[in-house]
Amino acid sequence: MQIYRTEREVRAVRSGTSFGASRSAQGAAVTIGTFDGLHLGHQALFQELVTKSDELKLSRRILFSFYPHPRAVLSGFSREERLRDPRFLNISSLRSEIELLPNFGITELFLRRFSREFSSLSPEGFLQRLLLETLQAKLVVVGHDWSFGKERSGGIKTLKEFGERSGIVVSVVDSISTPGWGRVSSSAIRELLTSGAVERLSELLGREFSVFGRAVPGDGRGGAIGFPTANLHLPDQLLPADGVYRVTVQLDGVDWRGAANIGFRPTFSGVTRRLEVHLLDLPFQKLYGKRMKVIFHQRIRGEMKFSGVEELKRQIAEDITRIRSGV
Repeated sequence: MQIYRTEREVRAVRSGTSFGASRSAQGAAVTIGTFDGLHLGHQALFQELVTKSDELKLSRRILFSFYPHPRAVLSGFSREERLRDPRFLNISSLRSEIELLPNFGITELFLRRFSREFSSLSPEGFLQRLLLETLQAKLVVVGHDWSFGKERSGGIKTLKEFGERSGIVVSVVDSISTPGWGRVSSSAIRELLTSGAVERLSELLGREFSVFGRAVPGDGRGGAIGFPTANLHLPDQLLPADGVYRVTVQLDGVDWRGAANIGFRPTFSGVTRRLEVHLLDLPFQKLYGKRMKVIFHQRIRGEMKFSGVEELKRQIAEDITRIRSGV
């Protein structure tokens, strides 16, 4: 999948030999949004993009998104403040989205840096500069409540009128609802995550919740008590509620059963929230620097403070027994 971060990159690749003149002239199918979580509602947009692009014989399917999240930029909070506020943490990391998008038929990803200056662009300027001149859109697929431009003053009506003048087909997709949840939304996913109900996330995501991370040095206490762990550094990631989880860890192309702990390690008076993963059947080895994907299946228990190391070890052994049995 081709990835761009500036308008110049899009135009350079589009006009070069990578696509060829005929493909460049053909135009592209584009969907626009923030897409945090890539949930079932987003996937409905992607399916519409694939269906309509096939009808129009458009082979380029571009997801146009922004970084940082517009909400974060316009909040006025510093990065340090945002990292302490769950509202500004990501449900899905960029790495996880890059892995998943080809599965939904997306061929190109345009990540445009969002700034206050960019937010002042008029709706007409946004459509002319980004959709028409940069992406050469022939098809645009958006959600029913999509808005854009300065102070979000542009909407579906503005987009359709521009499309009629510019020869762009516009397709609007309604929200998706599921039994028990109603409308699928990022806020519903955040609610499940913060409550620790990871086993229900597939109802909204269409897959189990997962995170990507690189193992970083920890304090070594896990190895010292016989349960070595990999510590993952995920400062921008919204994690499930504190506690112990049954997980699968994908490492170097191999799946390992694992026990994940999220929290502050109150037995040792920890002050930093961490995600630590113990791989059940992997012989001890240094994992620092290795990237891994952690897939969450079930919350085993909440975080607890123990009277000492021995009580902690007994509880970890019980947790691992439960995880091995799959209950």
